[in-house]
Order: sequence, then structure tokens, then C-alpha cells
Amino acid sequence: MKKLLSLCASLMGIVLSILLVGCSKGLPYHTELYDNAVSWIKEDFQTENPVMLAGFSDAEDTEQYPKTRTFIVSDETEYKKIFADDIDELKVDLSEKMLIVYTFSIEYVLPAKIAKMQLDGDVLTVEYEIELIPGTGSATSPFQRWFILKLDKIDCASVNFVER
Repeated sequence: MKKLLSLCASLMGIVLSILLVGCSKGLPYHTELYDNAVSWIKEDFQTENPVMLAGFSDAEDTEQYPKTRTFIVSDETEYKKIFADDIDELKVDLSEKMLIVYTFSIEYVLPAKIAKMQLDGDVLTVEYEIELIPGTGSATSPFQRWFILKLDKIDCASVNFVER
């Protein structure tokens, strides 16, 4: 009897898992997030686009460097200015797709995921979460992190990133 109940509970868990995964809503615009993509960004571009590092910036840095930077890449010229030449994982046809490059200061190295995206007029808002695991010691000294979003071409003039 215990084996039958255990088997039924396991099967019920599997069915619920399949339903929840199968019914989950994907991101709009066929969006893909490339997290911690610093190795794909040209070094000179990184040097030219610093952000204020939390906890390590003095008053002068606060005025000199922004907290975040966002770049919308929709043509080859902009792509070649930002990205290294040999990125196999980031194949993109810029006639159909666009890239959004977001850089900011953070203390966590854990993976991120996009929680929600919404286009309101010509402003795209992207909400993301860092997948924190309590007790894992995932914090480091603040560093400049780079996200790349690959998505269908949309008409947007600016992108706002919001951490949940």
C-alpha cells in the first residue's frame, strides 16, 4: 500500500511539473539572454564604456560614470564596434534580429533570467532576476557585468532594465 501511494504521489508530481512547464509563457520577440558576456565585448569598447562600481566609487566617479549603459544594435556597423570577431554562439542576422547590450555594476556571479518584457510605445522595459541561492557565498567584489539580449527586430528607441 505504501509503495502504491508513493508511486501515485510521484506520478502526480511528474504530471504537475509537465503541466507547469508546458503552460509557462515564453518571452516575447523570441528573446534569448546571454549572461556574463564580457568575453564577447571588445576590450577597447569595455574601456570606453565603464560604469560606476557600487561601493568603490568616490564623488568624482559618481559624476563621471553612469550606473548603467544600454546599447541597441541593429546594424553591422554598431555590431563591429562592440563585439569581438569570432563569436560562434552569437550568430545573428541583423536584418531580422537585433541585439541589446546592457552593462551595469553588480556583486553577484550567479545566473540571471528575464522575468518580464513589455514594450510601451517606443520604450522596452526588461525585468530580470539574479538567481540567488542563500548560503552559497555568491557575492564578490563589485564588477562590471554585461548582458546581451537577442530578439526579433522591434521599433524601440530606448530600453530600461529593472532588477527584481
